[in-house]
Amino acid sequence: MNFVDVFIVLFAVLSLTRGYSIGLVRQAGSTIGFIAGLFVGSWIGNLIVSQESSSVSKSLTGLLQCW
Repeated sequence: MNFVDVFIVLFAVLSLTRGYSIGLVRQAGSTIGFIAGLFVGSWIGNLIVSQESSSVSKSLTGLLQCW
C-alpha cells in the first residue's frame, strides 16, 4: 500500500462517519448541489469563452474564470 491508497481509505472512512452524523438526505443534497454547480459553472464558462474572438482573449478569459 502506498500513500495514495492510505489517503483513499482514510477519505472513505471519514466520509462514512461524516455522512452518518449529518444524515443521508442532507449529505446527498449537498453532493448533488456541488456536482450540479460544477457542471452549470463549466457550461456557462464555455459559453463566455466562445463569445471571445481572438485566442489571446479566450486564454485570458479562461484564466480569469478560475478565480
